[in-house]
This record gives sequence, structure tokens and C-alpha cells, in this order.
Amino acid sequence: MTELREQVFLADEKGANIEKPLRELREYVYAHMNTDLSGGDVPIKPPIQLNHRYEHLLEQEQKRVNKINKKVKQQAESKCAREFPASGLNSERVNCVAEYTSDNAVKPKQIPSELYKFDFISPVWSPDFAGLSLLASLFFFAMLALRLVIGWWYKIQL
Repeated sequence: MTELREQVFLADEKGANIEKPLRELREYVYAHMNTDLSGGDVPIKPPIQLNHRYEHLLEQEQKRVNKINKKVKQQAESKCAREFPASGLNSERVNCVAEYTSDNAVKPKQIPSELYKFDFISPVWSPDFAGLSLLASLFFFAMLALRLVIGWWYKIQL
């Protein structure tokens, strides 16, 4: 399980396709009892966080917004230059540019970080070695309890 978890982290770090290692990890955790994704002295919740992918998406969004806002600023300067053709700095032109950019500037989209955090819960029982051992232990415990009850019943009857 730890190897599969490391493959997920490596794929995230390299920017590779994350779906296959994440699916393999999920299938392993769902098929085995007592698997715990958290590791180390200070467990992080949720244990799988695709920080590199999330940061990359935030960076792409910021680049997109900066590109659009740069065009908006150029449009504002050309529009305000036509309206206020006076040379040098004048407050009307500065106010015009500020107002145009504030009205038409694009804000970055919010990307929810919860979409890049995963936690898989292992089942209470699974048909692997641990599950079959648990089942056998319960069976033998039930047989012992039945044997003790029958022995007690015979003792009372005699």
C-alpha cells in the first residue's frame, strides 16, 4: 500500500497522469482490511493531497487572468487617451484608466482544494488473509463457547 501511495505522490510531482496510480491505490485499500493511508509521525488528514497538481492549476489560472487583464489595461489606456488627449499626466486620464480596468478586469476562478484531496477507507472485513484469519478465529471461539455451554448443560442434567 505504501508503494502505491508513493506512486501517486510521484505522479503528482512529475505532472503525469494521476488516474491510474490513484485507481490502483483505491482498489487495493478497498480490497484489504486494516490499510491506513496516513504515514509518518504526524498523520495528515486527508492523507492523499495532490498539492503539485493543485498549485499548477492555480498558477495556470493566474497566468490566464494576468494575460486578460494586460489586454484590458491596454484597451483602457487607448480608450482614455482618445477621451483625454492632453499630454503629460492628468488626473482625468488616470481616473479613466483606473475606472475602466476595475470595471473590466477579470478575477481568478476559485479552484476548490477539496477536489485534490483523497482518503480511502478500508473495509471492516475482506476475503484476504487477515479477513479469513478473523473468520476462522470467530468460528473456533463459537465452537469453544458451544462446547462450554453443552458441557455445563450436561453437568446440570446429570
